[in-house]
Amino acid sequence: MRTFWIVLIVVLLAAAGFSLWYFFMKKNPEGGMCRSDSKCQLELKCLSNKCSSGTLGSSCGQKSDCTPGLICKKLMCTAAPDYSKYFSSIVIGKIKPGSAPGPDNPVTVTNTMSTTDSIEIDLTGIKPTMTDKEIYFELVNPTTGDTVYTGQKQSLNGHETQGMGTSLSAVAPGTYDFNFYLNNEFVYTTQITVTK
Repeated sequence: MRTFWIVLIVVLLAAAGFSLWYFFMKKNPEGGMCRSDSKCQLELKCLSNKCSSGTLGSSCGQKSDCTPGLICKKLMCTAAPDYSKYFSSIVIGKIKPGSAPGPDNPVTVTNTMSTTDSIEIDLTGIKPTMTDKEIYFELVNPTTGDTVYTGQKQSLNGHETQGMGTSLSAVAPGTYDFNFYLNNEFVYTTQITVTK
């Protein structure tokens, strides 16, 4: 009978020790839940309540949370987009409100615009195979990953150059990730700031 009580006490102490280790000292791996860096394994940071190494597929809150060459898109480290197989350059600028995009309207190349400006996106060196492909852009809150504005979709017209533009009057002041898509493929990103 005495052996039974000794075995029971040893089992209970082992269970209590494991519970203490699990709840207070266990370090979570990549993707594990956390509230602080101390809950993550070495070399990992707690980002968006998940342990992250900053590598492809890891959680992130901003570009600097990801390893060089990756970007933070929708709170996940993602490969940087590449538009070079579709066109040779993309230029983001502002035009006077009410003006149509295109070569007759001088564009001020900038990443800072006001809510009274219109944004213009000019593509050059468009490959001949890109006829009838849809293009559009999104403005995304870099902190939350929420899309705050989606530009109207347009079709590429088969010319070597093409511009598209829209008013920023519906966009609240702030800094946003400008994400550009071709046939729903993410092909370009930069940050823009919209002021009042």
